[in-house]
Amino acid sequence: MRKMKPVKIITAIALFTLSCAVYAEGKIISTYYESWKENTPGWKHYTNSRGSIGNKDNYEELTYQKKDKHWYWGRNSYVDKSGQIKGGTRDNIVPENGRYAISAYTFQKAYSGNVWLTNGNIQRRGGNSVILKIYLNDVLKKEYKVIKKHFKPLLFQYNFGPVKKDDTIYVAVCSAGNKKASYRLYYTIEEFAQGERPGKPVNIVHPAATEAMPQVEPNGRMGKRYRRIHQRQCADALKNKPELILLGDSITMRWPPEMMNRDLGKFKPANFGYGGDWTQNVLWRVQNGIIDKVKPKIAVLLIGTNNISNKYTNKEIVEGTKAIIAEINKKSPKAKIVLMGIFPRGKSIRNNRYYERIKIINKSLEKLCDNKKLFYLDIGSKLVEPDGSITREMMRDGLHIGPKGFEIWGAALKPLLEKINEQDKK
Repeated sequence: MRKMKPVKIITAIALFTLSCAVYAEGKIISTYYESWKENTPGWKHYTNSRGSIGNKDNYEELTYQKKDKHWYWGRNSYVDKSGQIKGGTRDNIVPENGRYAISAYTFQKAYSGNVWLTNGNIQRRGGNSVILKIYLNDVLKKEYKVIKKHFKPLLFQYNFGPVKKDDTIYVAVCSAGNKKASYRLYYTIEEFAQGERPGKPVNIVHPAATEAMPQVEPNGRMGKRYRRIHQRQCADALKNKPELILLGDSITMRWPPEMMNRDLGKFKPANFGYGGDWTQNVLWRVQNGIIDKVKPKIAVLLIGTNNISNKYTNKEIVEGTKAIIAEINKKSPKAKIVLMGIFPRGKSIRNNRYYERIKIINKSLEKLCDNKKLFYLDIGSKLVEPDGSITREMMRDGLHIGPKGFEIWGAALKPLLEKINEQDKK
């Protein structure tokens, strides 16, 4: 056996020690998301208008700007006197003159465990590259530079160790050049017991379309309501053993039960749609119990419109859909799948940037289907008027179909389901 050089032995020991750490879910102390609300205990927002960064005496506190009577995500914000810095919104803005937008959390008590900054996401939205610096009190602990303007955020986390009461974490962001910059930011402050550490940071902003993951909250964890409804749907599936399942987002979820039972009742349907789902979320739910031990005869899948809204490419959406189909085949090999073309959206399909993308995506989805195991159904043309308009009766909000739309969907789906059942009998 070849001897390892001393440096390699040290490296091996270090890796072994790291692998022995227990990955755990910490106790949340607070989140940057909470700092967006006015007068949240422990939180302040600053800019270094009086001098260099890394010296709290140089910091000017930002003013809370209330645009709504009540706090609402993305509307209210923190601003400096000049109006150049805007923090706490979907798009944070910093000027080109080296001024930082600084979010600060002061600990209300001491923590003897390791305090981590976890699930850090920073996404450059526009303008210059951005620099992110993490301080404990006035001591710089970590620095990052986000060069690319890309939908995929830079992920970060940091271990501060034990902290004392009145210690302050500062997360500061500035433009890296001679233009202003806008960015999106998330992070969570958590305590872990000695010997425990968080897993890798969760991509909150823009996970891959083929990555199985549930809907997560700004702290990087699955939402409680999402978990509860997923568990309920899994339990209902096990209890009722549906032969037809419908997977998708809020469009599917809103199918009135009485209409579904009237049009599709003979097929023993179950609606597993969930509002806000992306391809990633449906993939996760299929992997985690939504059809386990049920083995439905047919699965109807309508997904992708929320991915379009969140800047995923046409190719990414198709790949995400393919991943769901593959997982359904894995979980229920004998099931037939009806793949729905993504519905049109907006007030009209004329001069509609979403619809132009939807047409391209749907062509790719149709090419996946063989009409033996995987069937394609596109009812988009039936949801649109001859002049290209989409009526309020059809889609009151330009996205979700109403009763008239569900009648069209049910009427188009029923004969296809009957055809599939007939094929299975042969």
